[in-house]
Amino acid sequence: MGFENPRVLNLQEIEKIRSSTFAKDETIDLIYNEAIDSTEIIKIVTESFNGQINIFNKNGKRLCFNGKSSCSGYQLNQLNQFDINIKECDVKDYQNLTLILNRLTYYDKARNGIDISEFEDVDYIFIYFWSSFISSEKRIKEEFDIMKRALDDSKLKFKIIRINCDLRDDWNLEKGKSLKIFFKKSDKRQYELEFGNIPWSN
Repeated sequence: MGFENPRVLNLQEIEKIRSSTFAKDETIDLIYNEAIDSTEIIKIVTESFNGQINIFNKNGKRLCFNGKSSCSGYQLNQLNQFDINIKECDVKDYQNLTLILNRLTYYDKARNGIDISEFEDVDYIFIYFWSSFISSEKRIKEEFDIMKRALDDSKLKFKIIRINCDLRDDWNLEKGKSLKIFFKKSDKRQYELEFGNIPWSN
């Protein structure tokens, strides 16, 4: 099963999907604290498109891979050329890691959010976005494992943050309802995304 329209889940459902998809390891699993409006919801949903990985250094600055602001797990197989391929992005308006972490929390929500000081013992932080609607569990697991193996085989000191981008009912959304996504062809090779109504609970 491939891409589906995002369906509103509760946190327990997302945790169950996470547990059945990913192996237990040292990866840090986080979720968004909240999504207060349509713009923020659409932004979160689209984060998991295309299996993109964002890279930061321990000071929170965004790094670019081969001049691009993100990369894929497959591209990380080039990590033997890491010093050549990854460096601080030329564009200075990328969001700092601290601002991103401020929007995130642990699944149990009982602990305080994560602070950038927790990454002092590593050099690089890799952020992997995922969602249950973007692909099958098997495909998502394969994609993540490719990235994880590439990093484990490297000599880098790193941490991985895995962020879920599913719609949640604690965002004042109606559980079980879906957000329709339409693919509109803009030219012969490109498609534009259009989104239906946000399934608010009231």
